[in-house]
Amino acid sequence: MTLDTKSRTISENKRWKILLIVAAFFLYQNIFTQSITWQRLYNGPYNQQDICSDICHASNGNFFAIGSSKKPTTQGYFIYVIKFNAQGDTLWTRIIDSLSNEAISCAETGDGGVVIVGEGHFALKLDSAGNIAWKKVYNLSGIKCFDIIRTTEGKFLACGEHLIVNGSTFRYDSYVMELDLNGNLLWDTSYLALFDKPLNSVIEIAGQGYIFTGYERRFIGDTNKCLVLRTNKTGSIAWEKNMKILSRGAIGKKVQQLGNTITIAGGTTDETQTLLEVFFLRLDYSGNIVSQKLLISNASENLTSFEILNQNRYALTSYNTSDIAKSIVSDTNGVIIYERSYVSSYYTFLFSVLPLSNGDILWGGAGRFTIEDADVWIIRTDSLLNSPQIAVDPISTFVPSKYQLYQNYPNPFNPATKIKFDISGSSAAQTSLSVYDITGKEISLLVNADLKPGSYEISFDASGLSSGVYFYKISTGSFTDVKKMVLLK
Repeated sequence: MTLDTKSRTISENKRWKILLIVAAFFLYQNIFTQSITWQRLYNGPYNQQDICSDICHASNGNFFAIGSSKKPTTQGYFIYVIKFNAQGDTLWTRIIDSLSNEAISCAETGDGGVVIVGEGHFALKLDSAGNIAWKKVYNLSGIKCFDIIRTTEGKFLACGEHLIVNGSTFRYDSYVMELDLNGNLLWDTSYLALFDKPLNSVIEIAGQGYIFTGYERRFIGDTNKCLVLRTNKTGSIAWEKNMKILSRGAIGKKVQQLGNTITIAGGTTDETQTLLEVFFLRLDYSGNIVSQKLLISNASENLTSFEILNQNRYALTSYNTSDIAKSIVSDTNGVIIYERSYVSSYYTFLFSVLPLSNGDILWGGAGRFTIEDADVWIIRTDSLLNSPQIAVDPISTFVPSKYQLYQNYPNPFNPATKIKFDISGSSAAQTSLSVYDITGKEISLLVNADLKPGSYEISFDASGLSSGVYFYKISTGSFTDVKKMVLLK
């Protein structure tokens, strides 16, 4: 072998090694960034109204959903917490009945636990196993906390409102409290309102302090103005702004950091004051306006939550005048890129958004899809907002004589088909209905809920699947059945 031939051989071997490394890298990226999509309903222990108000990370790729479950005999609520994995499977649930409060916001603790605040002057930590690590009730009445964050120092900062009643008059001051990692109150403060001045959201400007948003009204009948407040690390005010958006009344709902600016999303009205609109307000750290944008939509959009996906995209939730939830991805100019409405015979709401590292998005709220009360409702979509359907419609409340799973219709189908089933018995039964491919891999969970006896029908949309044979399986009570269907494109 000549020297030139040997050199060429070595060069070829190096090139093949580089190609193999590149291929392995892209294979790794494909495996570990693959989307996982699903929708699930989680019924509370009392079969009453259950709500998810917020979602946050737990350890090991798991998540917490916190909210409230209605008490069975009164109008009050218990704190309701669910820990679930990346596939939406429940790891554990907890009802905290020693605090008759509604949970509104949560923050991860860094050790696998979660800290919760809400209606009432309290804070609660659960560890990774769901045990109460600490439970603190502080000394003020009229407190409601709408947001909590874990700071860079490992402390917790919460914000909200403080109801002050004086005879027949009342007002809502701004309220902020800081807790140490054991829940001890380090400091708290109220910022005086003339009438209304709640704080809805807070972020930390690392090492410098905090920025809050909310709204302010100074008297009955006053126009709401978006409130933006910056403080140092002990709550002293650096500057305070209250402003209209494009000369309209406005409420700041959520504040996020974007580069060297902050972005506030909130609610306003259109020029005729007949439709609700979403605004995006960008400010520098001194409170100077960088830009004001409106979400470009032909529908009424009542904003409930907002997160920044990247430098160019936002994720937000809203609902319309018919109480139908919507998830939206827009650009930073307010142009909608993707949107999805979640239609039910009753109502749907989404209150929380959590972007994930692989591009998927978690959405949490409450949905009523059957004649039962609302359940905790969580969706995991991909970045295009794709996820399987969950809507299951009762087509008869007459109690069938036996459990039965019917053949889907039409069959073969393209791209959608309907699946009907009967639930017998005398009480609600935990029911799951899943679709599997020919290898036995679950590709869609259509139903995961307690359903009363009756006849039900659900649509299955296979637009993203290849032609072939699929199976659907029902499990309810002691009854299980499997049927085959054919997708023919």
